[in-house]
Formats: sequence, structure tokens, C-alpha cells
Amino acid sequence: MEQSLAGDRKAARDFYLRLPTAMLIAPERYQAQKLSDAPQYPDEFFNFLGVKSQDRVIVPVFTQTQLVEEWSGAYLKHREIAGSELMKRLPEGWWICINPGQEVEKELSPWEIQKLLLGPEEIDEILEELFTDLDLHTVSVKPVDSTENKALVDSLVKLAEECKTVQRVYLLADERADLEGTTEQHFLLGIEVERASPEDGALAKRFKLAAEHGLIGIGAVRVFIADLSDTQVLGMFRVTKPIFERQQTKALISRIISLFTRK
Repeated sequence: MEQSLAGDRKAARDFYLRLPTAMLIAPERYQAQKLSDAPQYPDEFFNFLGVKSQDRVIVPVFTQTQLVEEWSGAYLKHREIAGSELMKRLPEGWWICINPGQEVEKELSPWEIQKLLLGPEEIDEILEELFTDLDLHTVSVKPVDSTENKALVDSLVKLAEECKTVQRVYLLADERADLEGTTEQHFLLGIEVERASPEDGALAKRFKLAAEHGLIGIGAVRVFIADLSDTQVLGMFRVTKPIFERQQTKALISRIISLFTRK
């Protein structure tokens, strides 16, 4: 893991390939003493420790048992779980941190987790994003101009109309620059579904293919997918106007607004 975080692309690939089958030590939610910084858990049966950190929830896991007590300063009940199984059980929008507090630690974002759950063929995209970010910084993130990117927008809207679970689609342009000031444009695609489903991964892949077809090599695209109740994954998208919104969703919002404004 140390080599992968130091910029070794081959080591990073090996890390992501091994992670799903790696056995991790995960502290449990229910402990003898009440813990601080507790998040809002999805239900009473979710028994992995979550830690609220600003606007994120992080699940700490460790590669060695003794690291748990080094991190917490006290004994914590814990269990062993495969990386893939933990990622499947994780609430949408939550992060994982491997070996927090150690000299070498690794955070996995919701996007990375989503990609890893789709399979090893997605690792190339993770690596591309990871190693591109080492040399680039974001200059601006703004809604895409539909007239300048008509083929892209039309392709995404057509697919959204076919996928009945999709309620809204957002599209942002992420402009980045290297140290010499040379800029390049990436695209961020937000998909809002009615409710979370095991099929979301396949749905995200369909939208990515549609976006890449519409882009025709103009820029890379990252896909984010979440349901109506999620406030984290699509937070940056929801302050902008969607390129697609299902008609019944509009009607429902109008009815709710009328209830609160009726005299």
C-alpha cells in the first residue's frame, strides 16, 4: 500500500486488485462504552463502526489487529471481513479508511468503492483518475452548455428516458490545469434514481458508455449515482439545473410545494 500511495502505478493496480479479497479488521458499532462522533446509521442491524468527520462518514478498517487499539487508545470489539463484502454492506456515500492514524493510510471514496464493486475492469479508470489528479488541479466546475455539447446531452437524455428508475441527470464540466497552466476538460455525470438498487452499477456503466459515445474522445467522464434520499454523493450536482428530469418528479414537487403554500 505504501508504494501505491507514493505514486507507483503498478503497485496501485496490485493494491486495488487484492483489496476485494483481502481480509480486513473492522471495529464493531456496538461497544461496551458509547463512542463519540457517531453518524446516523442506516438501521439497527448495521454493525460496523462509522465515524462522522465533518460532512463525511468514514468506516475505519485495519490490516492488523493491534492497529485497532493503537488508533482508538482502548480495546474495541472487532471482526474480520473481506474487502468486497464490506463494500457491499456500506451505506451509499460512506467512505472507508484503511489503517487510519498510521504513517501510511488510504481513504476509499464512494466513487472508488462503486467502481471496485463493478469489477476489476474498472481499475484502469480509478488509476487514470488517481494519477491524473497528481498533476492537475481543478480550476472550475460548472454546468455543461447544452448547445456546445448537444450530441453528449442528447445521448444522455435519450438513455434517461428509457431507464424508468432515473429521475434526474446532471452534467458538469470539470476544468483542470497542470503546473504549466495547460487546461483540459473532464465531465462529471450525476444520476439520481428513485431508490438504490443492486442494478445501479450496471446502470452507471450504461450511462458512462453513452457519455463517451457523445463525447467522441473530447474528455474523460466520471459517473456518480445515488437515490433521492442521498445528500452526499450528488450534493454538488443538486445546486445546478438537471439536463433531464422525469415529468412525474416535477409534478410531485409541484404538489408538495402547493401544500405548503396553500392558505
